[in-house]
Amino acid sequence: MFGYRPDGKKVKDLDPIQRIMPHIMVHRHDAQNLTSYDCPCEPMDEFIKAEYESGQKLSFTGHESIGEIRDAIDEAIQKNNTLDTSNGTDKLAHIITLTPNFLIRLLVNLIRFADKHGLLPRSIINLSPFHTTAFITNLKSIKGPSIFHHLYDFGNTGMFFAMGKESLQPVVSGGELAVGKIMPIQIVTDERFCDGFYFVSAMKQIRMLLAKPELIKERLESVAKDTVVQHSFRNKK
Repeated sequence: MFGYRPDGKKVKDLDPIQRIMPHIMVHRHDAQNLTSYDCPCEPMDEFIKAEYESGQKLSFTGHESIGEIRDAIDEAIQKNNTLDTSNGTDKLAHIITLTPNFLIRLLVNLIRFADKHGLLPRSIINLSPFHTTAFITNLKSIKGPSIFHHLYDFGNTGMFFAMGKESLQPVVSGGELAVGKIMPIQIVTDERFCDGFYFVSAMKQIRMLLAKPELIKERLESVAKDTVVQHSFRNKK
């Protein structure tokens, strides 16, 4: 409540510029940054093939190994792969939409107010698809192109990744021109919750893991905590 949420911790001692940015860019569409990455498919394809041949398939505190992530994803897919499947999110939406439109608007506004002031119960946050670190959509699975997907003003999702259908393109491999399979990934981020240096560093890490997917098999024993870097605007003498 009042800055203390059930799904996160309040960051103190923010840089003054970082702290004022949400008041200047009030909505997420004001703060959206767009970038794209043409991901070479060969390293990941080889990794998936090797895992499959060894009897593994590709599955969150941040400690999980790729095997544990795989199992969680497989379980979720099995529960939601039919048209008549209903989950907690669908049930909550169904209950809200049983009321007339003006009550739906009132209920949604109450939920948005509670979310803004840290009053939204964890039970609702756990059912909300809008409360997550990053949203990933795989348009490749329906043979669609990648898109720049907007960020939602509701919730706290600050990154949206959209993967599209791969295509054969000219690439440089070992100093020679060759044909490679490339999958486009379009990325939309909210610049208000971290600075550009942090984003660039994170994107470099993602590209490194996609190029060397075998690294994601290693289990993290500890998760490093973010620290706030203070910038000084005083003139140095």
